[in-house]
Amino acid sequence: TGGGAVLRRKNWGYMRHAVVVYLEGPDGLLASRLEGASGAGRPLLAGEETAADKVKRIMGERRKLYEEADVTVSIANDDGAGGGAEGVPPPEVARRVLAGIAAKLREHEDEKSSKLDEARQSARAGQVPNPKGFGAA
Repeated sequence: TGGGAVLRRKNWGYMRHAVVVYLEGPDGLLASRLEGASGAGRPLLAGEETAADKVKRIMGERRKLYEEADVTVSIANDDGAGGGAEGVPPPEVARRVLAGIAAKLREHEDEKSSKLDEARQSARAGQVPNPKGFGAA
C-alpha cells in the first residue's frame, strides 16, 4: 500500500487480514531513497518543499501509525549489515522482512494452538467453551 493508507482506520481493518510491515529508517535515509532513480514520478516529491522537509513533516504525522504494524524492519545501517550512508542493501531488507513475517506467523500459530488446547481442556472438564473466544469473559 502507499504510505498514506495508515491514515484511515478503515484501512487498518483491511490490513489486519495480512501481516503489515513497517520499513523504518532515519528521515534522511528515507528522503534519499525517495529521491533515487524513480523519484521524479513520485507524488510525494511534487511541489516546492524538499524531499527531506516533506519526509520529516510526514513522519512526524504518521510515525505512531506506522509503529502499529505487525513487523518493523530497520533499513538503517546500524548493525553491521553493510550499506553505508545508503542504508541496508535491498536484499538484506528483504531477508529481514521475510524473517519478521515468519516470526509473526509462528506467533499467530502458537496463539491458535494455545486457544485450541484451552478448549480441549474445558471439554475434558465438562465445561462448554464460550463460542466468542474459548472461555473469554
